Amino acid sequence: MPKWRYTITRIFGVALLLVCIGHGSTAQAFAAPSILNVEPVLLKGIVGVAKKKECKKCKKVKLLEQFSERRDAKDGRRSLCRNCTKEDGEKYRKVNKEKKAEYDRKYYIANRKQIKENTKKYSRINRKEILASRKRFRVANREKINKRNAQWKADNPDKMREFSRKYRQDNPEKGRAICRRRRAMKRAVLECFGVEEAKFVRSFWGNRCAVCGKTQKEEGKRAMPIDHWHPLSKGNPLTMANAVLLCISHNGKKRTKEPEEIFDAEIVSRIECQIEKQAMAWKEKC
Repeated sequence: MPKWRYTITRIFGVALLLVCIGHGSTAQAFAAPSILNVEPVLLKGIVGVAKKKECKKCKKVKLLEQFSERRDAKDGRRSLCRNCTKEDGEKYRKVNKEKKAEYDRKYYIANRKQIKENTKKYSRINRKEILASRKRFRVANREKINKRNAQWKADNPDKMREFSRKYRQDNPEKGRAICRRRRAMKRAVLECFGVEEAKFVRSFWGNRCAVCGKTQKEEGKRAMPIDHWHPLSKGNPLTMANAVLLCISHNGKKRTKEPEEIFDAEIVSRIECQIEKQAMAWKEKC
């Protein structure tokens, strides 16, 4: 509504109220505006009037705030209320799915840059709400999501292999953690050894083999494995009290054996002492 028209409406409302109050009827003062399709409102201590409008579809008289804005309209509002506009939009989208999809595609191509900027800005401002909403959706639709993912993997084996290869290449430590969990699950062992724990172990041992002291540089491009000091095959999960960094050679020699079976007592005692310190250091950090 233009500012001048809004001001005149407010003056008219105040004058009408004063006339009614002058005749000794406060009730009439607040009843009279409704006859003229306006509603009395109290704004910062000044009595004024709020304009109403009839929706052309549902035929209900509602406040202007319940109508969306429209610049070329006389009153600056649409002829249908927000609820009716929403219903019409949903019906149109159901009947014209292909037409709507084609329109959305063309609009996205024409405004791709602006849409991406707006999406990034919204995601940055509402990050917590978005993550919470996604988590609620995953919890509520876990079975449906798992079924859909399994079907997609079965239909796209080549894409899945390429995606897995690229993911392991970009996230080597996460890839190794996934493989460790998979091996533990096959042996029915509960293991929760993630990326942070793996980084801590490598840092604690200085990226050197616990047995021979070989460095990562000497080992080459392939990362030294974090091994179970006591084997997984005998039900021992990978924890800070059972994790040790070994070179590829000693990791291959150890395999599923207990440390005492392949290393002498002095090496075993030294490494176990270090593992105890590792567990205590991790506990203090957490």
